[in-house]
Amino acid sequence: MIENTIILEKFLSKNLSKQGLVYPLIGRTHPNAWGNSFCFLMCALLYEKTKDKKWKEKAVVSINAELTATKNRFLDKNIFRWEFKNYSFLKLYPLLLKNNYDKDLIANVKDRILKMQHIESFQTNWIAMRALNFLLRYNLFNLPQDKKNSVKELEKVLKRQNNDGLFWDYIYQNSFQYHAYILALLVQYYEILPTIKLKKAIQDGINFLIRVTDNNGDFNYYGRGQKQIFGYTSAIFTLSKWYKITNDKNYLSYSKLIYNFIKPYIRKGAIVMNKDQKLRAGWYKYNYGMEYLLFAKVYLLLSENFKQIKLPKITDLEIYFPSLNMFVKRTKEYFICLSGNGRQSTEVGCLVNFYPKVINCSGGPPINLIGTQRDYSENYFGIVKNNKNPLYCKLGKLNKKEKEISISYNLRDCKIIQSFNLGKKIILKFKIIPKTNLYIKPLHYVASHKLESSIKCLKRGKIITPEGISNVFESEKINVNKPMEFTVILYKSKSESNPIINKLSGISDVFTVRKFVLFKITEFIHFFKILFFKLIKNPKDFILMFSYNQKRDLYMRERNKNY
Repeated sequence: MIENTIILEKFLSKNLSKQGLVYPLIGRTHPNAWGNSFCFLMCALLYEKTKDKKWKEKAVVSINAELTATKNRFLDKNIFRWEFKNYSFLKLYPLLLKNNYDKDLIANVKDRILKMQHIESFQTNWIAMRALNFLLRYNLFNLPQDKKNSVKELEKVLKRQNNDGLFWDYIYQNSFQYHAYILALLVQYYEILPTIKLKKAIQDGINFLIRVTDNNGDFNYYGRGQKQIFGYTSAIFTLSKWYKITNDKNYLSYSKLIYNFIKPYIRKGAIVMNKDQKLRAGWYKYNYGMEYLLFAKVYLLLSENFKQIKLPKITDLEIYFPSLNMFVKRTKEYFICLSGNGRQSTEVGCLVNFYPKVINCSGGPPINLIGTQRDYSENYFGIVKNNKNPLYCKLGKLNKKEKEISISYNLRDCKIIQSFNLGKKIILKFKIIPKTNLYIKPLHYVASHKLESSIKCLKRGKIITPEGISNVFESEKINVNKPMEFTVILYKSKSESNPIINKLSGISDVFTVRKFVLFKITEFIHFFKILFFKLIKNPKDFILMFSYNQKRDLYMRERNKNY
């Protein structure tokens, strides 16, 4: 996984200073962010593999800058990213010992590790980082309390896996990207301290990951962080390591399939899998702040080699995930993912993913807009009412017939039924049943080309999506005062697909109001305990953390302005 290193070498030669990594988009170092720490870990790994002294020199520069940043963390108003930084130091320390770095530097790094703290975020990926960090430190220095803390944090993570195998990152947030990252952390945990319970959780999580991966190797199309290299490289690492643990080559094959999907973008030094990098389309503006590129390199360097392995054989698959209200069907010709969940803007329901690519419909929050461009929260497949999507953050109900899956939405002023016929032709039938007079545009979609439909659509301009600029197509606005139907042909396959046999049954574990209240109470108790101990041991960090947890939204808005 050393290929494409030349891109990062040129990047570092321009942006690495004695004060740390200079972020090109803001023209200065960002000491409290975690890019610099992953920079020294990447350089140390490259020196380990190549024995080229230039990487050792760059690593030492970054390490010293990071040690200084820890001491001066109160001088920067931004949040100090302890969990990511701790991980980098913990993975670095054995490399320093093995490769004969300066003894004083090693001693300083050890002191930094022994004095590590945490942000204590309640999101699952941060909890998983803390669990792994405590275990890594226990593995290095055999501190009994670290093992206890690690096990305690791990238990919290394992409770956040739903019945379908997905690890949710936060209440009502089902992100495929963060699922992959959590698995990457758990696999590293398992390598040090394996248990039967953890193995089952990882196996269930990997099974889910493979089932939602389409024929082209794309899985990161749902929830927060779609199309980011962060999620893809986490999955590549996870699957390759699980191959090493289980000796099942199928995992390594899927690791290679996902890598092949992102390889063209890696060669460009891309962070979001977007054809036009100048647009900087992404979930947040800081996606182009460079951390994710360095993260990707680190996790690729830590992955197992799959160059000689064959790609997986694409077989028919059909599965329903009740906890996500999601249906997936795969044949050798196509892959379709449908959902009626849609609680978040990043989880808009209906057609979530389709291969071969027909339509860009991943939804999402406002992004780094250019001029008068529309943000891709408008990137959905459905109808338009008052210039908005009436299904935005609404829950639909999935039903099935022999070759048909339907999603029905019972709204205040109408009922909408989207029926997907999965025969030789993939046909979507829309049915709109008004409860009052409606003035709507019955069909709206974002695609590279116009789809064949029984209702006339016109090109209405262009829109930025995570995959580049796409065309917007919409029908005329009409009055609907009685039930209406129309069809859209999504794909014409060469052969007839098998009937849908799934009964759309299973145990759902969707959050109820009671579960939501209990979760919030648990979160409050968690923060109260952490704040209390920080106040006693590290009062300055207590102030910083308290500010973070109370004003995080404001902080994120201010940070985005800087990019």
